[in-house]
Amino acid sequence: MQEFLPQSSVAASADQPVSSLPLRFPVGLNAQRTAFVDQFGELCFACGDAPQYLIQQLSNPDVEIYLSDRAARGINIVWMIAADKIYQSNPPYNFAGEAPFKGADFTNFHEPYWAHVDHVMQRCLAYGMTVLLMPLFVGVKPAEGYLTTLPHTSDAAIEEYGSFLGKRYQNFPNLIWLIGGDADPNNAVVYGKLDKLATAIKAIDPGHLMTLEANYVLETGGPTPNGGYSSIDAHRIAYGSIRPWLDINWVYEPLKSVVSGAQRCYSQGLPCLLGEDWYELEHSTTGERTRAEGYGAVLGGCTLGRLFGNGAIWPFNSRNAGNGINAGPPTWQSQLNSVGSVGQQLLGKLFRSRSFHLLVPDTANIVMTEGAAGGSVCARTSDGVTIFAYLPSSETFWDKLISRGRSVTINLSKIVDATNLATCNWYNPGTGAVRAAGTFANLGTRRFKSPDAGDWLLVIDSAAARLPAPGT
Repeated sequence: MQEFLPQSSVAASADQPVSSLPLRFPVGLNAQRTAFVDQFGELCFACGDAPQYLIQQLSNPDVEIYLSDRAARGINIVWMIAADKIYQSNPPYNFAGEAPFKGADFTNFHEPYWAHVDHVMQRCLAYGMTVLLMPLFVGVKPAEGYLTTLPHTSDAAIEEYGSFLGKRYQNFPNLIWLIGGDADPNNAVVYGKLDKLATAIKAIDPGHLMTLEANYVLETGGPTPNGGYSSIDAHRIAYGSIRPWLDINWVYEPLKSVVSGAQRCYSQGLPCLLGEDWYELEHSTTGERTRAEGYGAVLGGCTLGRLFGNGAIWPFNSRNAGNGINAGPPTWQSQLNSVGSVGQQLLGKLFRSRSFHLLVPDTANIVMTEGAAGGSVCARTSDGVTIFAYLPSSETFWDKLISRGRSVTINLSKIVDATNLATCNWYNPGTGAVRAAGTFANLGTRRFKSPDAGDWLLVIDSAAARLPAPGT
């Protein structure tokens, strides 16, 4: 891993606040490539948010409001777009009326605009957050992003832009490069430009990780196969093989396919991050459903972590928000404490309390022998110490009316324990509350029924491991 400048060399001035929390954020991968490591080399679960247009939309005081809230919730990775010309309130300008380029796209870099990007990067570092920095947003419709102009950009110009970014941000430790932006890999010309961009960045900045966001809707209309294209899917379609600059498999799946999609991507060979799913407030997605997406993804194989999104927060109520929430209500400020936001906070706490880096999805239903047909999903740590089973909320009116939970059957013999005992708890992913479910011999199968009709997580641990309560 490349040597980075110390935090003090890129931090903001001393009169600005910094997080009082431990500043641990993803900077690399562990040797097994199953988890991020932080700046101290320790395992680091990525509990993320998607403030995509923060750079364009927020003044410095509002940046502080957003970052301080997210840091207090344990958010340690955020997705931001460096330059775009569609979804912000006054494209291509930011809140101060500055554009990223003074001339043609990707040329004549406008210093005041990029000085603000620097400031945002510095503030994220001060709060202990890695930025998934997207150099440009492509889009899948001609009216979106740079889809129309990118094919007409010369290779020299796009390579110069990549070199500019690499030189400017190579010394920030809190950075992962994110190429693409709803980019359809069936567009060979666009992917050729993205390859030039990524290669130019990596030539200057080989020390930072890089990933790519593809799409779940095609440029020609209609959905992609299997819910959405992963980074690896996109590389295989566009390039025929995996380009050397790709380090992380970005998983992009809506709720209905998130489990099967994550399991499929887990088998593709690169470590998986759930980069985008359906956002709270969009596609009729409730905060409870975003929890189902999050747990489904992580237990399905996204062991690096998961990014959460909210329809008012990602565009910060831009009047050009598209699928998002424009002027409100609700306002982005009100959504900082949304059901989905709280659920994401608790998801991070739960997985950080166990060996998330050892999770292996139970794709063959060997551990959870019954329950998958009802939407439940299961994973087990490879050392046999912990089993997770997520049971989504009951959907039927009758079950909800009488508060009747769902059931799963677990093969307790898959718990490895010197005393032959398994400690079982229910974790409420909406509140963080824990209910004891009993201690049983690690023999045979046992049926577990959730406490009520809401969504629950069953956590089964080796008794001898003496682990703390889930989420603590």
